[in-house]
Amino acid sequence: MTGVTPEESQAQFQAAEDYLREQGYEPVNPWKLAQIRSYIGWGRHIIDDLCELQRCDSIYLLKGWNYSNGANIEWLFAKGEGIPEYPLMRKRQ
Repeated sequence: MTGVTPEESQAQFQAAEDYLREQGYEPVNPWKLAQIRSYIGWGRHIIDDLCELQRCDSIYLLKGWNYSNGANIEWLFAKGEGIPEYPLMRKRQ
C-alpha cells in the first residue's frame, strides 16, 4: 500500500477484515494473499487479486486507496465487472 509502512498496511487491512466479519461478510484480505504469494512479482499479485475479486460480490476500499496503483486497478476491474463498491470504513469512536 502506497505511503504507509508494511506494519500500518497490515493493520489497516486486518481492521477492515475484522470489521467486515463482524458485519457478516466473508472478506478476502489482499494483504494476507500477498504474504502467501511473497515469491511472485507485483504484476502477478495484481492478476491474482483480480481473479479473487472476480469471485467477490463487492469491493471494500480502504482510506487512501486512490493513491495505490493496485487498488485503482482493482477498483476499475470491479467497476467494469459490475461489482458494487462498499463504503469506506469509518474509524470507530
